[in-house]
Amino acid sequence: MGTRQRREGAADRIAALATEVDQNALADDLIRQRVFPLAGSRLVEISPAALTVACRERFEEALTKARMRAMAFSALTTRLVQTLERADIAAVPLKGPIWAAELHGDEALRDDADIDVLVARQDLDQSAEIIRGLGWTKAVPSDGRRASLTTSSGSGW
Repeated sequence: MGTRQRREGAADRIAALATEVDQNALADDLIRQRVFPLAGSRLVEISPAALTVACRERFEEALTKARMRAMAFSALTTRLVQTLERADIAAVPLKGPIWAAELHGDEALRDDADIDVLVARQDLDQSAEIIRGLGWTKAVPSDGRRASLTTSSGSGW
């Protein structure tokens, strides 16, 4: 049984529990865990009436912010991958909004704090150099298997 089937099978229980919990505390916990857009969308899907107006408004605000952030991450990821591929370096995005759109149908449903791109080990140093040319700087020394780069503002993306 897949996740969707389990969720659908538990829909009545989830809806009942949603009316009994402190929804502000639940929202706080889901935000801390960076899953509020995903979990909130599932609650709205299962039982929109179970959410208080305040919780629903908070979810809509978080989803709007997540969509803007996801668009930025998608654009940056696409730019990084295309730049590497123009240099004949095979690159594959891992995680992130591109995968969230594929898995969940909405790029905003997964909150990311970084961009992960897979390249072959032999291309790591050249890839890091190319990405630094886009304005990223080395944040953590390469261990030969991975490199961590950050923007000049230090934001990590």
